[in-house]
Amino acid sequence: MWTGKWWHAVQTGLPVGSTIAPVIISTDKTQLTQFSRSCQAYPIYLTIGNLLCRPSEHGTMLLGYLSADKILSSKLTKTEKKMKTQHLFHASMHLILYPLRQAGIDSVEVICGDGSVRHVYPILVCYVTDYPEQVLVTCSKSGTCPKCQCRRDGLQDLNKYPPCTADWIMSVITEGETMTHSTTQHAKFCMSQDFSGSIHHPFWEGFPFTDIHISITPDVLHQLYQGIFKHIVKWCTP
Repeated sequence: MWTGKWWHAVQTGLPVGSTIAPVIISTDKTQLTQFSRSCQAYPIYLTIGNLLCRPSEHGTMLLGYLSADKILSSKLTKTEKKMKTQHLFHASMHLILYPLRQAGIDSVEVICGDGSVRHVYPILVCYVTDYPEQVLVTCSKSGTCPKCQCRRDGLQDLNKYPPCTADWIMSVITEGETMTHSTTQHAKFCMSQDFSGSIHHPFWEGFPFTDIHISITPDVLHQLYQGIFKHIVKWCTP
């Protein structure tokens, strides 16, 4: 946000005298204990890009907790349970972040440091999470890239693939709904496009100035350290 062109590009599309509050959302399913039925927590946090502070400086607030319970039912297949879990996540995020979407469209009045009241547009710009949740958030297929349209079997290629976009994802959903006549058929069609077909309305649908695929940040632990650095060290070590 501070070194790229995004902030200036969005600012030019807003009314004169208004400003932006870049919103950063992060989620992380956390293992609390292996005892007492292996309890987990699924917190969702919010901060804004206007703040230059470390986590220890309390610039992040807890929005709430998502459900970490597993869906247990002998009447559902493994695929159906997975689809319902994904649907539950997006439905919950839609409920929690709906006020943010409306505020990004209509703006909110905020008293600034100079005492003036200005229209502030909170825009979802970054989503920080690990790779499994990146796939869940972007409705991508596990094993594929959540940022570009590279197929799962082409990740080793040096070719440059077009980026994933929210419009492209929604076009796949719409095409699947038009060509199929059941939830199962729709899911299979979307999976053939390397895209999860269990979500018809992602929580980020309709967010102004937001492309969820651009918003995804690198997973430092799993993608950079374990995925790249350790692989290079092993490859270079005789």
